[in-house]
Parts: sequence; C-alpha cells; structure tokens
Amino acid sequence: KLHCTRNFIHMNLFVSFILRAISVFIKDGVLYAKEDSEHCFIRTLECRAVMIFFHYCVLSNYFWLFIEGLYLFTLLVETFFPEKRYFYWYIIIGWG
Repeated sequence: KLHCTRNFIHMNLFVSFILRAISVFIKDGVLYAKEDSEHCFIRTLECRAVMIFFHYCVLSNYFWLFIEGLYLFTLLVETFFPEKRYFYWYIIIGWG
C-alpha cells in the first residue's frame, strides 16, 4: 500500500529537507554575493524575501519532523486512532 499516511508524511518530510537545502544555497548566494563586509543587512526587499523563505523552510522542516513523531506516537500509544481523520491536520501543521 503505497498511498498511505506514513508514506505521505515521509514524502513531505524529504521535500522539506530538499527545500531547506535549496534555501541555504539561495540565502548564501544573496547574502554573500558581494565581497565587502556588509552582507546584506536585511534592509532590501530581496534580502527580506530570501530570509523569510529560508526561515519558512527551516520551520516547515521542524514541523514535518514533529508530524513524524506525532504519527509514530499515535501508532504506538493510541491503537484505535483513525489515520484518515487527522490526515488534513498533518498537512496544515506541516506546511504552516
């Protein structure tokens, strides 16, 4: 059974890892584009947008790790917990 909640959570967790890595490369490219000592002090719109995207990716990564732990908790402790009932809550919490 490939289309289950467990695989869906893993897929989104790995997508959040990939987005986090991409956001680090984008952040470093924007912040350290110039050789001077002023590395884009969050005053321009470009810097703000990049830092917001970076922090969103980091936060969603931590939330998908939380969802993974929450799902494992429900499997181990509450055996009568229906998976489909909280499927959409996992999406909302994971991606913000």
